[in-house]
Amino acid sequence: MRTAVSMAAAALVCAAFVPAAAARGEKAGSRDREPAPAFGISAPRRAPSPSPAASPLPPADPREAFVRGNSLYEAGKYKEAADEYEGRVRGGYRGGNLFYNLGNACLKLDRKGKAILYYEKALLLLPRDQDIKSNLDYAISIAEDRIQPPRRSWAARRWDTAAGWFNAREWRYAAAGIFWCLCAAAVALIYAPGARPALVRVAAAAAVLLVVVSAAGVTRALHERRERAVILDHEAKIRYGPSEKDVVAFILHEGAVVEVDNEKGEWCQVRIPDGKAGWVEKRQCGAI
Repeated sequence: MRTAVSMAAAALVCAAFVPAAAARGEKAGSRDREPAPAFGISAPRRAPSPSPAASPLPPADPREAFVRGNSLYEAGKYKEAADEYEGRVRGGYRGGNLFYNLGNACLKLDRKGKAILYYEKALLLLPRDQDIKSNLDYAISIAEDRIQPPRRSWAARRWDTAAGWFNAREWRYAAAGIFWCLCAAAVALIYAPGARPALVRVAAAAAVLLVVVSAAGVTRALHERRERAVILDHEAKIRYGPSEKDVVAFILHEGAVVEVDNEKGEWCQVRIPDGKAGWVEKRQCGAI
């Protein structure tokens, strides 16, 4: 009975922490703070294809384009590398390392807005990647606008940090694993009455952990569903209404991150943490 209880407890711990790490397929190595491309991470490396100018059609395999973009970046051809990565993005491909590399190329080209946009996209997919966080912090630090996040209590900040350690999908995996461990403990209570006291403790711990993990998952899901955007133009006039005839309320610059509250035609209503809100043309910003 003791062995069964021990196995149940071990399974509970594994269910809470292993699925999230396994689901990511993350890197074992690390990258420098200075923007540099990742190699062979989101896809196996392949031999570089001929330069884009020599090939009239884009490569059929997105992994080939990924490696080609890396080769162009290494050669210092940042614009061509960015075009290669963006071609994959326009083709519907998504990946934390693809967005990270694209952000690096944009930062080399002094496109701060796009760099911040793609670092934010990468961070949603790879929330524990310290290189992405470092590069994002650096890009924000060189942006013209200094937009401070809203003030929150110490406990709220710590909770957001904990919930942000995994993305919503990983929290769902962890919650599902804990739930099945709880079910296993309930079945064991029926067939192993002699171990009831220990199994009750395991079940109680699983129930509490399930509540905490579920709450963290909901917090993270709400964060990921927030509609945010990054100003891409060097200067964007935020107006009181969705028309060029409306009065300018304030001005934001390239790299400013805003909340999107509403959309109307070719305009979207945005808001910054200090409460200021207004309308900006969609072409001047990129959705995260």
